[in-house]
Amino acid sequence: MGTRHPGPPAPHRSARLLTGLYAAATVVALVLTLVARRRPEPVEFEAVFGLLNVPVARTFVSVVVLALVTRALLGRKRIGLWLAALFQVLGLYVGVVALVPAARLPLVRMWESRGDLGRGLDIAAMVVAVAALWWLHRIRAEFTGRLQRGSWWVALAALAIGTAVTLGVAWGLLSAVGAPRSEVDTIVGTVLAAFGGVARRALVGVPEWVVEAVAVCAGLTILTTVALFLASARPGSRWSPDREVALRRLLARHGADDSLGYFATRRDKASVFSPDGRAAVTYRVLAGVSLASSDPVGDPDSWRAAIEAWRSEAREFGWVPAVLGTSERGARAYAATGGMRVLRLGDEAVLDPERFDLRRASLSPVRHAVKRATRAGVTVQVRRQRELPPVELAEVVERVDDWRHGDTERGFSMALGRQGDPSDGDVLLVTAHLDGPGLVGVLGLVPWGRHAVSLDVMRRSPDAPNGVTELMVSELLAQAHPLGLRRLSLNFCLFRAVFEDAERLGSGSLTRVGASVLGRLDRFWQLERLYRSNEKFEPTWEPRFLCYDDAVSRPQVAVAAG
Repeated sequence: MGTRHPGPPAPHRSARLLTGLYAAATVVALVLTLVARRRPEPVEFEAVFGLLNVPVARTFVSVVVLALVTRALLGRKRIGLWLAALFQVLGLYVGVVALVPAARLPLVRMWESRGDLGRGLDIAAMVVAVAALWWLHRIRAEFTGRLQRGSWWVALAALAIGTAVTLGVAWGLLSAVGAPRSEVDTIVGTVLAAFGGVARRALVGVPEWVVEAVAVCAGLTILTTVALFLASARPGSRWSPDREVALRRLLARHGADDSLGYFATRRDKASVFSPDGRAAVTYRVLAGVSLASSDPVGDPDSWRAAIEAWRSEAREFGWVPAVLGTSERGARAYAATGGMRVLRLGDEAVLDPERFDLRRASLSPVRHAVKRATRAGVTVQVRRQRELPPVELAEVVERVDDWRHGDTERGFSMALGRQGDPSDGDVLLVTAHLDGPGLVGVLGLVPWGRHAVSLDVMRRSPDAPNGVTELMVSELLAQAHPLGLRRLSLNFCLFRAVFEDAERLGSGSLTRVGASVLGRLDRFWQLERLYRSNEKFEPTWEPRFLCYDDAVSRPQVAVAAG
């Protein structure tokens, strides 16, 4: 759907390779658990990952363990590296089991399920383990993610409670099916079978559903324990009045560089400044992702230092770094600084008041909409927020909230998240009024430097006449000269190029299918409607990009971007 823009050769290839390996193992384990868990003999994928000492098995526990390790490696947390090394040590143990008489080693039965894979595979895995441990030691500097203080004790408590519950469930289910629960070997064997280590055919008298139930309990125990253990430490870069003042100083000097710059003052964002204080990256931590938005704020000459500081903090606290809605200039800076990968997400609609003329034939849909609203008696006022009386401003804030669709405001990059705040006196408010109902529409636009504005909120009453939004935008453009405005940034349209390309003569079938799929999603995210509503104003389309580190992190980044 988006367009990839390759950057320079990416650093941290070893860390990405290790992360990709465990991500692939997670997918394989999930597929095998769903489609091949009833097969008594091992499958080829288990042999491949067994040679690499990656614990792929056809159990829920294996999927959970691999997913958690992948998450830790994505965040470059040192514990993820430790777990990968632990699996290599266990691989060495398996090789020793294959070489030494079984009676001399404990828990030998745990590895019986690998018997069909061959003694030679276990011995070969010892060689792999030695090489892998050397390699993991070499790349340890790339895994610096910190854990929250005290997470060890919380994790151990969760592990103890979960283990007791798992053993209790195993004991109770064995009793219910008439298995000899008095034998410790049967209980231990059932638990080990849940981990995929004991051949299930060796558990005489234990139904498979018992093993699956114990696997669920063991998986939940591991999931809870590791999730608590992997909790990130908290940084000291959260919002504060002093930080907002510093950001506003940077915007006063360089605010015209990016139409989304003012949104850096959101108070749910943290910020990381360059050492010289001349640039900053603002971000939120969502779903373990340090999600920056738009370009760095401040002097472009200091962007590199600010990006390096932000990435360093993300790695220190085990977050996955990503950037949403950056411009082409910003995307190049992120790619050049950290080797981040770039994906074109969509385009931002930018209007030029000098080019906008309702008399043009191509703008006839907008002209007709404006006439309908005007005939209905709608009038428009354009004022700075500081010019509104307190009572009227309170009414605008109340109506903006009442007319919002849904419980949450979508649009992380292009939404300020606050209305009527005294610090936002330069916000431009366009209000539409009608005799009787009163206020029927509101546009809120934040400063974009000194001579432009960027859309923050667009609201209309459900009972407003058709054409209210078009009338407000047109009136704002008509008054642009006395207001000193040279540009107006409207909405960001996700995957806009897909819809545009699908309309071209001779467009490919894949493009048309993509546009059709996005059209079906329009009922949830208004992708096509947003594009059509902006296209009729004939804007200039400015591309916006997503930057991310690892390809395997894209699902997690998508969840964070919401």
